[in-house]
Amino acid sequence: HGAEAFKALVEQAVPLPVYFFRQLTQKHDIGTLEGRLAVAKAMVPHLAGIENLVEREEYTKKVAEKLGLSQEALRAEIKQQIEEKGQAGFRKPTITTKARPSLLPATRQAETDALMGLSSLFLANPEIRPLIAASVPIDCLSQLPQATVLKTMLALFDLNSSGFSVPELANMMPDQDTRNILAQLAVKPPPVGETTELVADYTRFLHLLWVQRQIQILKREINSLKRAGKNEESVNLIRRLAELHRQEDLLKKPGQGLNSIYGWQEGGTRHAEKQ
Repeated sequence: HGAEAFKALVEQAVPLPVYFFRQLTQKHDIGTLEGRLAVAKAMVPHLAGIENLVEREEYTKKVAEKLGLSQEALRAEIKQQIEEKGQAGFRKPTITTKARPSLLPATRQAETDALMGLSSLFLANPEIRPLIAASVPIDCLSQLPQATVLKTMLALFDLNSSGFSVPELANMMPDQDTRNILAQLAVKPPPVGETTELVADYTRFLHLLWVQRQIQILKREINSLKRAGKNEESVNLIRRLAELHRQEDLLKKPGQGLNSIYGWQEGGTRHAEKQ
């Protein structure tokens, strides 16, 4: 074989990201959304391992374009991978900078995290879908795009739990924002922990937010009635407000699940029948 033959082999060798991408596209059918998402998810650690920022960006763009997925979602997953594996071989930054503050208020960010966590568990674990469907009353979810993604998952599961598929889910998404969120979920590893406990924590927090929103609405209505001198009409609302405060206190206590709180039980029965 000799030195010349070895040199020729080296010159013909493809870059590692290209090699991994070819291997993955042979393993997965990129003609389907599931296949493209599987390839993207598997490529994240390979792309995150490229130290040259320009090179990493170029390969990220190429992978996203070839798979027809969101570049922004793929970059976000690569960034998270680098941050999580910073002590495991990836290059550490030489300049210490303050963490970039979130553009979302703390409560909104926490709500987004809970919605993404539930959606990720729902997508990655078919066996946990009945529990999530039984635990999350759709009407209590907000209008955030992450909530729309979860609502769509639950609606599709409700229609056809045995034939739930990602392509059907993508087709049901109302806009590009929700499709991008779905693509991000597909390449994002699900939350780490005991799944039933995670589901209970996420749903309890979302219920708490709903109750707190209802409290604020009732307070405004009661104040409006009082200003108008309609104190008698506000009595029933005040009773309802007291009940909501009781639910709020219960939801703030660890270990309080959906069915331990009066008034929430009906929300999950429609889905629970599917188990």
